[in-house]
Amino acid sequence: MRRRLPPFAAIRAFEATARHSSFTLAADELNVTQSAISHQVKRLEEFLDTLLFVRAPQGPSLTPAGQDYLEELTGILDRLDASTRRLCHPNQPEIVRIRATPAFTTRWLLPQMHRFQSGYPDRDYEITSRYIHSLGRGPVVGARVEPFFRSARFPVASREFLRNATEVRRPADLLAVTLLHDKVMDGWSQWFDSCGVVPPATQRGPRFAHCELVLQAAETGQGVALPYTALIQPELESGCLVRLFDQKTPPVLIYSLAYQECDANDPKIRAFRDWILNEARGSPSSQLRIAATGGLR
Repeated sequence: MRRRLPPFAAIRAFEATARHSSFTLAADELNVTQSAISHQVKRLEEFLDTLLFVRAPQGPSLTPAGQDYLEELTGILDRLDASTRRLCHPNQPEIVRIRATPAFTTRWLLPQMHRFQSGYPDRDYEITSRYIHSLGRGPVVGARVEPFFRSARFPVASREFLRNATEVRRPADLLAVTLLHDKVMDGWSQWFDSCGVVPPATQRGPRFAHCELVLQAAETGQGVALPYTALIQPELESGCLVRLFDQKTPPVLIYSLAYQECDANDPKIRAFRDWILNEARGSPSSQLRIAATGGLR
């Protein structure tokens, strides 16, 4: 049966735009004009008869259909890239390609990767850091998803901020200081509820695209953050950030390991999967709960 395949140039334009959330940056990467990228994305939408992006002054954002299509395409393009590299460079070591969110990459993954290299010296790796659409707990067609990382949250701030801020002695005092908000999953209402404090009727304070930016803002004294505690142990131990109160939110799932079902027995995928789950089991953070199979408990 004849395959019904979309134009490859349109696929490349769509994937680059989705990755950068920008027609301009996609055009720079592919060395074409912004108009050409926009035209190719429109061409793909017409081919699929589906809207893939919402166009807005601040930049394009994926529709739910666009997000689903991106997740399917990412695996296809990764496998095509890997097959091409193997064919062109048969003697080059295979590369483990990892995509992770900025906070997980910076705060947890990178500090551990030297152990991966020690345990698997024949496996090179490549890390891409960007925000990834939440996989949740449900099944994803064509993918194997293993939830493995959960964490509670409590307020933290830098010593510099606390020196200059209004006195903070009890949870209700945070209503009078600058709170830093995570646009992905802001937990301030839940934390105030856990303290028996009525949360503010309107959300005030700076908003950030993801939790890594929130943490950087907190470290530079811009306000009080509510980070995932499993990601900030070094900062707490060094005194870069200070925990303000004992109250914390209930632990929630924040990360899952996901890979294509068809790659489940790929040696490099299995090597990284086994390694990262073992690393998470051995983490000193009490917020991690890993079962023998890698599932969440």
